[in-house]
Amino acid sequence: MGIPQNATFFGEAYVGSSAVPDANILVTLWGDKFQDEKGNEIDYFGTWTYEACIPVAIQYYSQADKFDLHIDNFDVTPGIEDPNVFLPRPECSSL
Repeated sequence: MGIPQNATFFGEAYVGSSAVPDANILVTLWGDKFQDEKGNEIDYFGTWTYEACIPVAIQYYSQADKFDLHIDNFDVTPGIEDPNVFLPRPECSSL
C-alpha cells in the first residue's frame, strides 16, 4: 500500500478538532487516474499522515465498472512488533 508514483499532490488538511489541544493530525491529500485491465478509468484518492506517511483513507472509484472501494484505517501502530507474523506461507516462497 502506498501513494501511486505519478499521483498528484492536492494539498494538506487537519483531521480532528481544533477546539481541543492535540486532537487533530495533519494529513496530505493525493489523487491519480489509471486504467484497469479492461481499459476503464479508475480514480484514486488517498489521505496520508504528514508525519510518517501512514495511510488514513484510500478510495478507488470506477464509474464504468460501478466500483467504489473505501479503505479506512483506525488505530494504526507503525512498525512490526513480531516480524514472524508476516512470514509468507511456504508455497508462496517457491514463486
